[in-house]
Amino acid sequence: MLTALMYFFGSLLGLLGVFAAGLGIFALCGWIGMDGLFNLGEPAGELTCWHCGQVTRAGARHCTRCGQELQ
Repeated sequence: MLTALMYFFGSLLGLLGVFAAGLGIFALCGWIGMDGLFNLGEPAGELTCWHCGQVTRAGARHCTRCGQELQ
């Protein structure tokens, strides 16, 4: 009985250690990769509408305020 409990708690402790190690690796380098993935398809920067002066994100084709096409 004691051996079964030792195997159970030992494996539980081992799984907890693997989970903690994975979480630590993600905390150290995962956020950098996630930020890169989130901004992968969207160009950086902003555009200013020539018609109304509203600043719009660079990936947009039309102004969010007046609807004119951005050039």
